Amino acid sequence: MKYRNTNTGRAFSKIWRVIISLGVIAVCNVVAPGLVRADQQTAPPPPPPPPPTTRVDSITPQEIDRINDVELARINTIYHEGVEALRSGDYALAEEKFKEILSDYETHAQSNYYMGIIRVHQGDLSEARKHLKAAVKRDPYYVEARELLALVSINLGDREEAEAQLEKLQKQQERCERKSCANQARIDQAVASVTQGLASTQ
Repeated sequence: MKYRNTNTGRAFSKIWRVIISLGVIAVCNVVAPGLVRADQQTAPPPPPPPPPTTRVDSITPQEIDRINDVELARINTIYHEGVEALRSGDYALAEEKFKEILSDYETHAQSNYYMGIIRVHQGDLSEARKHLKAAVKRDPYYVEARELLALVSINLGDREEAEAQLEKLQKQQERCERKSCANQARIDQAVASVTQGLASTQ
């Protein structure tokens, strides 16, 4: 039986699950302190469908100056290819596509988010967190990225980071309660997921 160390020796004993847009993604089952059975990792179900076009608001103003219709179409094509590869379980191809976008647009929120998912699948939670931090830095209202960042931080033993992300999700939740939001149910789901994750490690 093979195990992979995913949290540099910090002990966790409960299964944690990451909720992504349209469903639940089982990321890893902790079966011993700090260890994940490599032969029992569950491949996640398909991620949510990509938006019809690349979100230009996830590219910095300096990068927008370089964007023309041809370039936007190129990015959009690569992005869709990456999401489709992830949907079909081809993580190597998906990584190649999202890396291609990030080589030119390193702050692209969606590509960083999906790279975070890929790194979680590979068991590299530290690299996953780097990508997820980049995603929420560029897009502070990226609920899925912030939720996954919090849950990855829990599994890395960084409770303070997880609590900070939960607090930001709760602020989004409060704003939605004052003013109706289209994704209010998704925010509520993220808050519940992270709250449960934190409670499981106490």
